[in-house]
Amino acid sequence: MNARAQAAKNAAILAMAHDVLAEQQSADFAADVTKDALAELATLMEQIPDPEMMVLRGFSHGAMPYLALYLALAKRGWSAQQVWPIAETALRRQIRSYPAFARKSVGKAMIYSWPIKRMYRTHAERSQRERPGGWSWEWVEGDDGGYGVNFTSCPIQEVAKQSGAGEFGRYICLLDKVMSEELGWGLRRTTTIAGGGTRCDFRFRKGAATDISAE
Repeated sequence: MNARAQAAKNAAILAMAHDVLAEQQSADFAADVTKDALAELATLMEQIPDPEMMVLRGFSHGAMPYLALYLALAKRGWSAQQVWPIAETALRRQIRSYPAFARKSVGKAMIYSWPIKRMYRTHAERSQRERPGGWSWEWVEGDDGGYGVNFTSCPIQEVAKQSGAGEFGRYICLLDKVMSEELGWGLRRTTTIAGGGTRCDFRFRKGAATDISAE
């Protein structure tokens, strides 16, 4: 995803969050929060490194509007637990704004396409040395079309802590649960760095139900 497309996607997420806040709070409150969130987003996008790999760029840059939303609402006394339902609803609405066939196609391309699996497999060793965009991972061979990736460093969590959004870090991980449920990733995960683990153990299997431990 290029910079222009990512910027449009991020703006769409904050627009969805605006609508949710307007429904639950007020139009003025939603407008003020969105204005602050857009300013926070501009700062965060300068802080998050670019891994120069499409899928990782999508993860890194795609998480920033949610951190921005948290920072804007935290200024108003909201806790991470209070912010999460707004973020979750905004993401689900954004995904469901696309036709079902498109969601299925995008979900498969993001996880199961040959270029994505090849990227994870061939760059795993290099990632441990160079940490492209702050990411490092290990490839885990699977069967029946499934595979795994153990992420051993995560720039999203690093930026969250640096920006004062550390409390929201583990909720950012729950975005993967929403994506898997809505896009059919077939994700299973038992531990995350944000939850205190040494890695985030992603396991993907086509057609499987999403199974993510409480984090």
